[in-house]
Amino acid sequence: VEAGNLDALETEWLADVETDAPAADVAAVLAALAGAGHLDAAETFAMMLLEERKSRLSPEALLPLAKAAVSAVPMSDQLRAEAAAAYRALYGSDQLFETMLKASGLLSGQSPRRALRTLDTCLALEPGAYLANRFDHRVIRLNGYNDVFEAFEFTDAAGRAVRHEPKELADEFDLVDADDFRVLHQCRPGDLGALLADDPAAVLVGICKSSGGATDANALRDMLVPAHLTKEEWNRWWGKARTAAKRHAQLSLSSDRPIRVSYHPGGRTLEEELAQPDADAVMQLDKL
Repeated sequence: VEAGNLDALETEWLADVETDAPAADVAAVLAALAGAGHLDAAETFAMMLLEERKSRLSPEALLPLAKAAVSAVPMSDQLRAEAAAAYRALYGSDQLFETMLKASGLLSGQSPRRALRTLDTCLALEPGAYLANRFDHRVIRLNGYNDVFEAFEFTDAAGRAVRHEPKELADEFDLVDADDFRVLHQCRPGDLGALLADDPAAVLVGICKSSGGATDANALRDMLVPAHLTKEEWNRWWGKARTAAKRHAQLSLSSDRPIRVSYHPGGRTLEEELAQPDADAVMQLDKL
């Protein structure tokens, strides 16, 4: 692309079209073309790829490629239409699909990043789902969609009714699990109390989920004391929690100070399981 040798690039692209290149790699090439001003070539290359993949990929596998293509070449109406078609193939049976597609602005000039986030967030919603505000961490629970107001209706932690239109909702909120600590803390305090007593590992998982995948002992103490545990209860609970974490397939503890707790959604790898025993077995040089 930098050399402007688009003929050679097209030859390489055609050779790679039949391989299952990751969406990120596809996007990098298309973004380089678009960034260099080769908009027609970027659109043509993307369409070439999508047409080939349509015949052999499932809707679930095709959608990430369509999203990557339109994100890399956002001015292409053709690629916007392809992304909309990919969403329709996967979500077209959802009764709110056409409403959410229109609200997203994907086909009417909204930036792809915002439009795709709107679709991804809103099409994943079901009544009873929890969402957390990414700025102030307020939690709301979905009741349903109101066609009259063209907005989703929620109940907040205080029991108040609130509405958010689709793009605003996707801009400000993330869909979260029911065991996310923010949900437990704000909406399910009774369940949190039971988990603190009976399943400290589940509390650690919920806190890690609400903290980007990891937290440390100091942050844990600040979250739990004095809102849910007294200072005296904290030391006993933290001892139980460390033991539970060591036995949990999705949690790991670091040897740092303060101790860091990490959550592994797919379970710890063998290397991660062995890392801590190896670290404990090595005598630190500064202690010799």
